[in-house]
Amino acid sequence: MNIRRKGVALITVILISALVLTSIIGIVLKVVPEKAISNAQSTSQRALTAAEACVSQIAFDLRNADLGNNVINPPNVYHYLTVDNVKSIVKNGAGYILELNEASLSSSPDTYYKAKIKRLSKGDVNGWDPDTGLDGDKTIFIGIYALGMVKQNGQIVSQSAVYTEMAVTYHKKTIPATQVMPNSAVFNYGIFSGSDIAFNGNAQEVAGNVFANGNIDLGPAKGKIRIAYDPTYGGGTAYAVGQITGKGVAQVGAKPGQNPIEFPMLNTDYYKAFALAFKTGQKPYDGSVSGFPNTTDPIVKSIIVSYLGSTYNSTINQIAAFYNDLSNKSGLFAGLDVAKWQQLKSYAKNIVYFVEGDVHINGNVKLQGTIVINGNLIINGNSTVDNDGALAMLVNGNVELANGNALLKGIFYTTGSFTGGGTFDLYGALVSKGAVNLNGTYNVYYRPVDMSNLSIVGTPGSSGSVQNIITSAEQSGNAWRKISIDDFINATPF
Repeated sequence: MNIRRKGVALITVILISALVLTSIIGIVLKVVPEKAISNAQSTSQRALTAAEACVSQIAFDLRNADLGNNVINPPNVYHYLTVDNVKSIVKNGAGYILELNEASLSSSPDTYYKAKIKRLSKGDVNGWDPDTGLDGDKTIFIGIYALGMVKQNGQIVSQSAVYTEMAVTYHKKTIPATQVMPNSAVFNYGIFSGSDIAFNGNAQEVAGNVFANGNIDLGPAKGKIRIAYDPTYGGGTAYAVGQITGKGVAQVGAKPGQNPIEFPMLNTDYYKAFALAFKTGQKPYDGSVSGFPNTTDPIVKSIIVSYLGSTYNSTINQIAAFYNDLSNKSGLFAGLDVAKWQQLKSYAKNIVYFVEGDVHINGNVKLQGTIVINGNLIINGNSTVDNDGALAMLVNGNVELANGNALLKGIFYTTGSFTGGGTFDLYGALVSKGAVNLNGTYNVYYRPVDMSNLSIVGTPGSSGSVQNIITSAEQSGNAWRKISIDDFINATPF
C-alpha cells in the first residue's frame, strides 16, 4: 500500500514539474521574440535618427559657409562638410555627386551616418568656381541622400536612408579697395554680446544701452543701478533676445524678446591689406582719400618701416614706440619736416596696425588708430590703455583682464569672450561674440567713436575686397522622404 502511494506521489511531482517547465518554455518563447522585435525597432529608430541628423548637419554647414575666408562658422565646433566640399558642389555641373565619408553620431554610441550630395538639373545647372568666377548670385539645387547606421562589434545591424532636396544660393560681390564698408549696429551699444551678459559685484554700464543676443542677468543686488542713463550720451536701457533677470536695475527700462542682431565677424585679410598699405604708401594712404595720412614720401616710408617693419605684421611694443615718438616728434620723427610730420600725426586715428599672435599689455601704453590682434589680448593688472582721440582694438580671440586696476579707452571688440577680475574703467564700447561676465568693480562708460576705416561687417569677404558666402540653404517643400538602401547606393533620382 505504501509503495502504491509513493508511486502516485512521484507521478504527481513529475506531472507538476512538466507543467512548470512547459510554462517557462512558453514564456521564454514569447518574450525572446518580443525582445528581439523591440531591439530591432530601437536600432531601426536610431538609424533613422542618424540619417535625419546628417541632413540637419549638412544644412547647418552650408548656411554657415564663408568661402572667402575658407571657414565654416563657428570654427571651433564640429562640421561634417569642409570648405572644399562646399566649393566642389557648385564647381561641378548638374549630375555631379559628392560622396562623403562615414561619421559618428556623437549623441548615440555605435551610431553612424554618411551622405551623398548630388547636383540636380534645376536652377543654375552649370559649374561655377566661387574663387575665380564672376560676381553674382548662383542658386543651385542639390539632392541629399543620407544613410544612418547602427553597428555592433563593428558590424551593421540596422540601416535607414532618407532623401531631401535643397536650394542653395552662393553670393559673391567684389568691393573696390577704396570703398569702406559700414560699421555694424553692434557699435551703437555700450556693451554688446552675441551671447549672454552678467553683472556681478559693483559692475555698471553708464551712458549707453546694453544688448545681448542671449540673456542679461542684472545681478543679485536688489535695486542696484546696473545700466545708467547719462544726460549727455543717453542710454540706460537693457535689450535682450532672451530673458532679463536679476534684482539690479536698468534705469530707463528692460526690454526682453528683441530680434537678434547678427554678430559681425572680423575680416582679418581686409585689415592686413590696410596695414601693409600704410607702410607702402598705397590706397588709401596715397593722398587720394581724405582723412588718411599720406605715406608715399620715401623718407616717411623709411621711418615707418624702421619702427613697424616692412610686412603687414608689427608687435604691440613697436606700435607703442612708433606712436609715442610720432605724437611727441621725438626719435626718428625729430628731424622730419614739420608739414610731413603734422599731417601724419593729425590723421593718426586712421592708421591700421596688425599683430599676429597673443598680445600682453603690462603697464601704461598710449595708442591711436585701429589695432587688429589675430590672437588673444591679455591686459595685466595695473595697466592703462589710453588714446589721444580714437582707438579700436579688434581682437580675433579672447580678451582677458587680470586682477588689479585697469583703465581702458576705446572700442574693444572680441570674436571670443570677455572675462576678468579686479577693477577697471572702460571709456568707449565693449563688443563680444561670446559671453560678457562683469564680475568685480567694472564701469563701462559708453563713448561713440567715429573711425572711418573701422570696417566690420556681418558677412566678411575673403581678401577684404570680396564677399563670398552662402546666403541661403533651404529644403524644398515636400521633398523629404524615406528611401531604400539601393536608392541611397545608386543616388536614385526622384
